[in-house]
Amino acid sequence: MPTSNKLTDERLKKIATLPITYDDIPEFSDSDLKGFAPAHPEYIKVTPIKKAISIKFLYFRVFD
Repeated sequence: MPTSNKLTDERLKKIATLPITYDDIPEFSDSDLKGFAPAHPEYIKVTPIKKAISIKFLYFRVFD
């Protein structure tokens, strides 16, 4: 059931039958892919903080 007033069941069925084309998507060479840069490079190389922690598990099992 569509939630939009513009998308009726008939319109959704028509959209589902349309073929998907990838003609407008350019093919990238290896040199093109190497030229791409992340939008926020400060989040790419994150070094984890190494800190010693201790965990104590308390688990009691009762046998029948």
